[in-house]
Amino acid sequence: MPAARPPLILLPPSETKWSPERGKPIDLESLVFPELTDLRRGLLDNELRAAPATTAARLYTGVLYAALDIPSLPAGAAKHIVVISAQFGALRMTDRVPAYKREMDAAYWRDGLRPPLDALTKGRVMLDCRSHLRNGLETGWHRRSQPRPRRCGRGEERRAQGRQPLRQEGPG
Repeated sequence: MPAARPPLILLPPSETKWSPERGKPIDLESLVFPELTDLRRGLLDNELRAAPATTAARLYTGVLYAALDIPSLPAGAAKHIVVISAQFGALRMTDRVPAYKREMDAAYWRDGLRPPLDALTKGRVMLDCRSHLRNGLETGWHRRSQPRPRRCGRGEERRAQGRQPLRQEGPG
């Protein structure tokens, strides 16, 4: 029996981002999922093309990323994390991109994201930490023909509504 593939974690981008003051600009051809290069190019303006880039692990600074503390993860663990980005489609933690502001345009990304993400998630356990309807907008990609993914934050949502979480957390 082949070894199980490690779980894949899908993250949303954070609203807050760290913007380096200097550094090399983005190199689109170096980003993971090269099949997204043309879509990425279509969203880059001259300012973003020239802006200093940093790794996705350093770029995103929101609460989720602070709690995840990527530098503290075991060696190799970050390669199983993918950020679904309104600007760049999908990124790994090592991809170097500039700070940006953009709302997700699900219709723009849907067809482009489907092949690489369907292939990446096939036969894998996936922890999807994105809000699937954020501000009434879809997030651009959903896994098809497999069991519905379990999402982060459901217990917190239920607690905020004054209801009990679906499953009580136990020891270990």
